[in-house]
Amino acid sequence: MSENILSKSGYDQEEAYIKQKEASERLERDKLRAELEKTQQKELHWMKCPKCGGQMEERDMETIKIDICTSCGGMYFDKGEFEIAAKSHESHSMFDKISGFLKW
Repeated sequence: MSENILSKSGYDQEEAYIKQKEASERLERDKLRAELEKTQQKELHWMKCPKCGGQMEERDMETIKIDICTSCGGMYFDKGEFEIAAKSHESHSMFDKISGFLKW
């Protein structure tokens, strides 16, 4: 009878170990899957216009780069770039600079 108790205890420990191992492997697979999805999303949307989906290209404007859509002409700033450009000490207003920059 004590043999059954010991063998049941052994099976319980083995089962717990297997479940722990499976959970660990599942977490690792989920992590890899999330990284792959992030990479795929970046490739799918990288430098695409949020308005029309056209291809974007970077253009230099003084100390920053502006992303301009080659299809619809939309202009986009990366985080913090507009603030940097707005603090520029040039004599023209920020909007004069932008409108002058667009005449290409």
